[in-house]
Amino acid sequence: MKRIILPAIIWIIITQSLLGQEVTKGKIHPDRVDSSSISIKEVIIPAPFIIAGISLYGKSGERFQQLRQSFTPNFKTTADNYLRFAPSLLLYSLKISGVESRSTWGRLLATNALSAIIVTGSVNAIKRVVKEPRPDGSESDAFPSGHTAIAFMGAHMVHKEFGHKSPWYTVAAYSAASATAVLRVLNNKHYVHDVIMGAGMGILSTELGYMFGGLIYRDRGLLNNESAGIIKDVSNSGYSFTGIGLEYQRILNKISIDGRRYYPETGTGISLESIYYIPPLKIKSSNFGIHLSGNSGTTIGKKNNLSGSDINIKTLSLSIGPALSLKVGNIMRFGVTAEAGYSRLSLVDIQSNEKNYNGFYTGASLFCEREIINGILLRVFTRNRNSFHPKPAPDLNTISVGGSMSISLY
Repeated sequence: MKRIILPAIIWIIITQSLLGQEVTKGKIHPDRVDSSSISIKEVIIPAPFIIAGISLYGKSGERFQQLRQSFTPNFKTTADNYLRFAPSLLLYSLKISGVESRSTWGRLLATNALSAIIVTGSVNAIKRVVKEPRPDGSESDAFPSGHTAIAFMGAHMVHKEFGHKSPWYTVAAYSAASATAVLRVLNNKHYVHDVIMGAGMGILSTELGYMFGGLIYRDRGLLNNESAGIIKDVSNSGYSFTGIGLEYQRILNKISIDGRRYYPETGTGISLESIYYIPPLKIKSSNFGIHLSGNSGTTIGKKNNLSGSDINIKTLSLSIGPALSLKVGNIMRFGVTAEAGYSRLSLVDIQSNEKNYNGFYTGASLFCEREIINGILLRVFTRNRNSFHPKPAPDLNTISVGGSMSISLY
């Protein structure tokens, strides 16, 4: 957990220190981008992905494959081979259809080519140096994910070219790129840290492509020089959103099942959650809203003696409750949720025999969040869950920490 929390804190501090600097020095207009340079703020956008990808490398990231093995062990599709090009297809479809873009055709094609060269060269170079085996054992070139890098390169180009027209173009492109990343993990071709690093490499390659394109073209070939990529100020209103999060989970209590004592290891979880803030309940920069969440998790319970075997503890929870969000300076928005709802516990032994128990769930969470570009929100959270089940199933007291990339709801 420390490998997640520390990088997140470092990123927040760096972001705040840079965002606290004036960008109106010299001839730079606050709503314009110098076409021959790259803003420090724009480099911050891929930073959390790259920091997280490096931090999770190894056993920390490999733990999340346990989710795939527990819930979708036989999943297989080739859709990710084609979906990685969906953001680029959207980019050129919008251009052909006449939607106002940032660049002319010539400058757009040159920038896309530069970005593609950078992402292909950098990703393949890292693959050759690191030589991480894939989860399925097929090859030793997993880190970082090339499919994900290509998808996020295209998605960020859509944002740069058309994000000033509508945030939904950015949302659509980033959703397709995120789906590519998820499918690479579900296909057992990559670990979570591979695709997170790939996302950061794709975004950074696009920013570098625009920087080198600016050095070549200067102010030629610009149709609209509005800044779509610079990180926005923290909103005075809460971010209504929906998104997917990954988390580490730790069951705090010892577990007794059929007379045997088990000691839970650190597990992993995935969540789908939304918060909708109710406008009439806004008080200055504080917002009250409704929180909806669904979570699946898996943890290995280790036996405490030589008899019996380890057990896989799978959990599912669905909850609803109130949410409060508060703006603190221009760093982040911070908030808290209270949750209650349905809980399901599944105990799976080494012979794949499964016992299921339905129960009741209560919990609470603390979070911080910030919209990094139009429509895309990064969140870090910690959550406590208490699940109660009928005997002989054990009750669970769980603490978790994680992060998510979410879509702002306008």
